Amino acid sequence: MPSRDGILRKYRGMSTGRGHPYPGFTTRGPSTNANAVATIIDGKAVAAQVRDEVRRDVEAFRCEHGYAPSLATVLVGDNAASATYVRSKRKACAEVGITSIPHELPADTTQADLDHLVHTLNARADVHGILVQLPLPAHVDTDAVLTAIHPDKDVDGLHPTNQARLLMGQDGLRPCTPLGVMRLIATTDTVLWRKGEVLLVVVSRFFKFDADNAVRFDGTPSDPTCAAIYRTRGLLLLASQ
Repeated sequence: MPSRDGILRKYRGMSTGRGHPYPGFTTRGPSTNANAVATIIDGKAVAAQVRDEVRRDVEAFRCEHGYAPSLATVLVGDNAASATYVRSKRKACAEVGITSIPHELPADTTQADLDHLVHTLNARADVHGILVQLPLPAHVDTDAVLTAIHPDKDVDGLHPTNQARLLMGQDGLRPCTPLGVMRLIATTDTVLWRKGEVLLVVVSRFFKFDADNAVRFDGTPSDPTCAAIYRTRGLLLLASQ
C-alpha cells in the first residue's frame, strides 16, 4: 500500500533516482516526420484518469494508516481569480478523499503573521502538504514565504531546495503545471529529444531556469535567438479551455 511519501512522489512529480525530472519525458532522438499533424489531447479525460488513480491510492493510504492525507491551502486577500483557484483545489481534494485544511486571511495580514502560520503548518503532523496561493499582497515578501514552507510539504515545488533538486535530477516535489504538461504529452507517444530539441515554454517567474533543455521565455520570443529556436522546434503546445 502507498505511504504518504509515495502518494506525494506519484502525484506531485517526485522522480526516482537520477532520471529525467518529469515522468514521461522520452530522451530518444527527434522525429524526422516532416508531415506531422496536430494531435488533440483530451485533457479532461487525462485529468479524470489521474483523479481515479489518486482516489485509489488515497483510499489505500486511509486503510493502512487510518486517516487520509491532507492539504492545507492559504489564501491571503480577496483576489477573485485566486479564490476561484483555491476553491477548485478544495473541490478536487474532496473528490479524491484528501482532507482539505483551508486558511483564509485578510489582505492586510502581516508578514510576521503569515510566516507564523506557515511555520505552524510545517510543525503539524496532520498537515502533509501546504499550498500558499499566489500572488500574495504587495507588502508581503513572496520569496520569504515560499522559502519558509518545509520542502517536504511544498506541494507547488517552489521551495529553492525543490527547484535545485529539479535541476539536478534528484528526488523532490515538482511544479504541477509542467508535470501535467508532460503527463499530457506522454499520452500521445510523442518522442521528445532532450538535448536542445525541445523548447520549454514557461510563463511564470517561479519556473524560469537555465538548463541544456530549457530556454528563458517571458511571453513573446522577442530575443532573436529565442525566436529562432521557437520557430524551428518540432513541438508546439497550445492550450484551450
